[in-house]
Amino acid sequence: MHQSRPRLARVRIPLAVLASLAIITGVAVESASAAEPLGSIAEFSAGLNAGSSLNVIAAGPDGNLWFTDQGSTKAIGRITTAGSITEYTLPIPISNPAWIASGPDGALWFTEADINKIGRITTTGSITEFPIPTPNSAPEGITAGPDGAMWFTELAADKVGRIPVPTSD
Repeated sequence: MHQSRPRLARVRIPLAVLASLAIITGVAVESASAAEPLGSIAEFSAGLNAGSSLNVIAAGPDGNLWFTDQGSTKAIGRITTAGSITEYTLPIPISNPAWIASGPDGALWFTEADINKIGRITTTGSITEFPIPTPNSAPEGITAGPDGAMWFTELAADKVGRIPVPTSD
């Protein structure tokens, strides 16, 4: 029994130290979060096309944010974290860009519901469009899959589509 007491004493010291560290860490975390209050919202519109109607936004591989614009001039937009906006007009004026997602190839992929295509835009603004085999399928959501392809939903066709991603431009 005499030997068990020193073991308990050795265990208590590290636990006391750990408890003290937890308290100190908790105070430090609380102080850091208090330094950045919630609720300060900035809005940006300089650089948007006239008649814009913005829909979905996604983080791009270039450190910018990319969004779809379903307004009177259909476009894919890019906004820097400083708020500088550039819009790239889509080739077909009746296109309706819905969702956008970053792809594994360093480009952004988007759905064009009204013209039944999947679009791809490079971070320099080069646009390519790919037709969907099922007519009037109305592609909507899109995301990068774990297999290196882009996956999307076809709202009007009740299907899920997959498009392989090229390894280079």
